This record gives sequence, C-alpha cells and structure tokens, in this order.
Amino acid sequence: MKKVFLSIALISCYALSGCGDSVPKVEDYDNIVVNGKKMTPTEFFETYCMGEKNAATETCARVQQAARLEIIHRKDRYNSNW
Repeated sequence: MKKVFLSIALISCYALSGCGDSVPKVEDYDNIVVNGKKMTPTEFFETYCMGEKNAATETCARVQQAARLEIIHRKDRYNSNW
C-alpha cells in the first residue's frame, strides 16, 4: 500500500511541477507572439529563458536555435551589403 501511495505522490508532484512553468508556449519560432506582443527569438530568450529552471525547457531550446539562425542571417545580410 505504501508503494502505491508513494508512486501516486511522485507522479502528482511530477505532473504539477510542469504546470507552473513561466515559459509561454510558442507556435512559430520565427514569428513569436506572446500576449499579443511580437518578439524576436533573442528578445523571447532573454525575457523567459535566462533562469536555470527555464533554460532546460523544450521551448527555450527551440527559441535559442531560432535566435542563433537569426544572428547568422543578420550577419549574412550585413556582409552582403559590402
């Protein structure tokens, strides 16, 4: 009986720990909109992903990748103007 109770308690804690994430879900990582505000991937990452807890989320990992690509494309556009 104790094993069943402990298992249920652990599963409940695991499920509830994900509910309090402060990182909003993102549908399009290249066109991020949070609460009606358009953000670049870099702005989103700096706002929501800077803490240790938030940096490990899947959303932050994908936004970080989009931010890297944004920087690469910006650099390519800058170099092509010369």
